[in-house]
Amino acid sequence: MLTMAMTKKRVGGGDSGSAEGVGGEAGGLARVGLQYIAPAAYRAPMTVVPAVVACIPDKKKTSTILRSLQRTHPLHDLKHCRRVRFSREREQLEVIVCGVAADVHGAGDLESLPIDDATRELVAGLGLKNVHIASVPAFCPLTRTQMTQASQYWPVTFHENREMAAAMDLSAFTPQHMEYVQLCVKRLRELAGKAAAEDTPHPSTTPTTRPHHTPQPLQRCAIAADPRTGALLHTANDQRHAHPLHHEVMMLIDQVARARARERAAIVTSTTTISTTISSSSGVGAAIKRKADADSYDTDKRRHGGGDNDDDDDDDDDAGQLESSYLLKGLDVFLTHEPCIMCSMALVHSRVGRIFFETTCADGAISTNHEIHQHDNLNHRFDAFAIVDN
Repeated sequence: MLTMAMTKKRVGGGDSGSAEGVGGEAGGLARVGLQYIAPAAYRAPMTVVPAVVACIPDKKKTSTILRSLQRTHPLHDLKHCRRVRFSREREQLEVIVCGVAADVHGAGDLESLPIDDATRELVAGLGLKNVHIASVPAFCPLTRTQMTQASQYWPVTFHENREMAAAMDLSAFTPQHMEYVQLCVKRLRELAGKAAAEDTPHPSTTPTTRPHHTPQPLQRCAIAADPRTGALLHTANDQRHAHPLHHEVMMLIDQVARARARERAAIVTSTTTISTTISSSSGVGAAIKRKADADSYDTDKRRHGGGDNDDDDDDDDDAGQLESSYLLKGLDVFLTHEPCIMCSMALVHSRVGRIFFETTCADGAISTNHEIHQHDNLNHRFDAFAIVDN
């Protein structure tokens, strides 16, 4: 499974591979934990590449040597490495001269090293000694684990992404947050059990991987919840037996859209009632109506290419429409199964806050393939967590 195991001590005591629920069992539900689905770059172990390294016999010349090397051999691909370190083995300062393309290791005389003649002359002119090939970290560490691994080879610079670190070690989850997660998972499993009892699932809903050792849900289900209030807002089941595109995520987003439409209709009805009441009591209502009609005319005119400053007005209008169309902004989505690429992109376009899912699937687009939730080329990213049983 492509998830980041957690080792930090969690709420409730004991060391665990994930954040645990609080208060024992929530409504009879065995405690569940979470594992953050970190991007592959954050999960990768540190690797090394060869570099030409030499000893500085006279440390008083270190500044001069560094200036010269920086001018002639800048470390474009090894910027994360500190140029100089103190070698306890040799009890001297060591400096990275340059990287090398060849996969070579060990020491040798200056003439046998895979470097050009200009570099050999520079090394000799600077008075560097014990020139050899050493292994240095291949990339800039993104996590403290990678930084620790890198430091075994060569000192590196490290700037931690605190938001990512908090997500990975689950430190943002308070006991109250975990209780909310417990209740959402309990409701999700109840929904899946009820759907399985009522329906025979579509063959495509059968997952290929179930790494968390929990009872296999027979039906795909989804829940939208508001983490700010703890309210469970909408639920949806997979409906692919009726239409091939009616995945549970798509059905959930459709429900949210319908609810938003009803809310807007209610607001319009309420506004119309108020305007009618004002109109019947005074001439103020007529003025309000004329102003509303004029605004409507101006809006239509801008949309159809009329009026001044069309571009600016249309940008503002479109921005407002886009903002209101972000159906899942700030919400959590709980899923029995890892979403496919279509559903994952729908979650991106809906600006979902976080997702939680139980089962990985062969066509999943979060931890199994693509990492849509943290894809560099998309304009929205969200956190994803695997639900695991402790």
